[in-house]
Amino acid sequence: MRLVIDRFEADYAILIDDNENSYNIDKRLFKDNKEGDVIYITYDKDETKRQKDKINKLVNKLFEE
Repeated sequence: MRLVIDRFEADYAILIDDNENSYNIDKRLFKDNKEGDVIYITYDKDETKRQKDKINKLVNKLFEE
């Protein structure tokens, strides 16, 4: 997903997508960015699976004892 930082207001960065939808996101996530910067949000299927596997192992270990 491609987003552009439209502006900063109070505690939020206002991001706009290609369909003109806006999103208010905590501006602390964008401390090194400025208005007009393009942000991409991606979904990493492989990393998600690794994370789920890691959590499952921890849960299983917890209940084995």
